[in-house]
Amino acid sequence: MLKSVLRDAALVLLGAVIGNALVSGAQTERKAGVSLDFGISDNRFTPSPDGQWYQKDQDGTGRYKTTAGTFGLSFDLNPVWTVGVHYVSLGRPHVDALAVAFPEDDRSKLVAGTNTTRPACNGSFTEACLYQWHTASYARGVNFSTSIRLFEVEGVRFDAKAGLYAHKLSQAAIVEPLGCRDNCPWRIQVDQSAERITPMWGGVVRWKWLFASWESYEGIGAHTPVTANVKGRVEVKTIGVRIPI
Repeated sequence: MLKSVLRDAALVLLGAVIGNALVSGAQTERKAGVSLDFGISDNRFTPSPDGQWYQKDQDGTGRYKTTAGTFGLSFDLNPVWTVGVHYVSLGRPHVDALAVAFPEDDRSKLVAGTNTTRPACNGSFTEACLYQWHTASYARGVNFSTSIRLFEVEGVRFDAKAGLYAHKLSQAAIVEPLGCRDNCPWRIQVDQSAERITPMWGGVVRWKWLFASWESYEGIGAHTPVTANVKGRVEVKTIGVRIPI
């Protein structure tokens, strides 16, 4: 409920800022070469592969679509080139699933016919047992980018964009026995984090002080020591406003 209220409030605030920008932009031409940028994004993560925090043959649900945001500075070097530095949050995807704790995390080492819900599984975390897994990831960092104007039509500018995303990925996983929640006889929490620099690319449409973008953040959760519930590309769609300073 609180997250929904905060998200709605952020949308209202962004709408007010955009409305003000439209009124101001209709009255004067933008002259400043530096802008303060704010945006709200819709992000879609790539799920982790089968067997990593979830297994296709078990019940589970995942929320890979998140709402987050960005803010930062853009510098128009000339009428064609723009560089930027922005804080970018990709949000928090969640996965709740049943999964077997395979011996040494290797499905092939599970002995055929093993009862994964045997009574011994309830007393403590044990290999070859079926458990509840509740996982959440959080990716956030600073994006260093450059964009180039491709063409402009009736004041609407179309840019190509590329950059590097220096980010931190955090993963929290809670493991519990079956048949309980919040009142379980035991639970294990595993916290992991890693910092990486990965590429991003996309396109931006600009009109006066408004912008909309589609961007792809590559390799989130891949090639890191974090066993995350997401791994791969994150598709980011953003709408926002650029305020000259």
